[in-house]
Amino acid sequence: MSVTNSSISSTSRSISEVAGERLYQNAQKQQEKLENAILQAATVHNPKLELVASRNHSDEERDSNVPRYLKLYEDGLRRKEESQDRDSYNLQERMSESSGSLSSSSKSTSIAASERLYQQAREKQNRLEDAILEANNVRPKLVLVASKGRGLQNEDSSVPRYLHLYQNGLKNKLESKVVPEKEEKIPKLSGNNSRCDRLYALSSSKQKEGKKRREQIEKSKVRPPPPVFKKIPLSQATRMYERSMQHLISKEMKLMDVAHENSKRYESLLVPQSGINS
Repeated sequence: MSVTNSSISSTSRSISEVAGERLYQNAQKQQEKLENAILQAATVHNPKLELVASRNHSDEERDSNVPRYLKLYEDGLRRKEESQDRDSYNLQERMSESSGSLSSSSKSTSIAASERLYQQAREKQNRLEDAILEANNVRPKLVLVASKGRGLQNEDSSVPRYLHLYQNGLKNKLESKVVPEKEEKIPKLSGNNSRCDRLYALSSSKQKEGKKRREQIEKSKVRPPPPVFKKIPLSQATRMYERSMQHLISKEMKLMDVAHENSKRYESLLVPQSGINS
């Protein structure tokens, strides 16, 4: 029993070793399939390349009357389409190879994203090419309009345009110089102005009052003249002096009485103390 157990242990391997070897063999097979697919894609017959060659050969036999810039523009568009077709063909080949090499039939997330981005790029490129073609198309010129809003559609093609414009301008100038005849004016009959006279009589008194009021306001704003200085007689000046001195003396006497009542001494220059004591 011990012999059989030792032989089984020597010949058998662990489960992890068997699983690792199986995964390694599967990876080797998948790598070989991928290399074979790449070699096959490099040597496969591409019918689109033959179509491009036939187009290039037919382009050489085109009519020589076509302008050079138009030829260059068409060649650029054709080369761009060929490069895009070639890229799309290579992308489709790679996608088919990668899908065949995978065990499951569903596409991976990266492949789906690449297809979506490619489709978006193609649509954007097509829109850009359509916009360029539309911009390069020659559009008809707008019809010019004269100064008075009249179109020049009916002008004679044999007459030069500058001459036609000159004739129209001269015609308009002559029409503007023509003066229409003046119509005879019928003199108006003067009717009775009693109503106007009555209204004027009512407003005349108010006008006079307003005039007087304005004159008074102007006079009130005028500054009065400065006073006139004149010499007065000597007798009048003497009386004025005596009256003022009497007023000052009486004032000094009152001040002295108040000081005496308050037991204060007050000396006046106008009234001496000796005169009071006497």
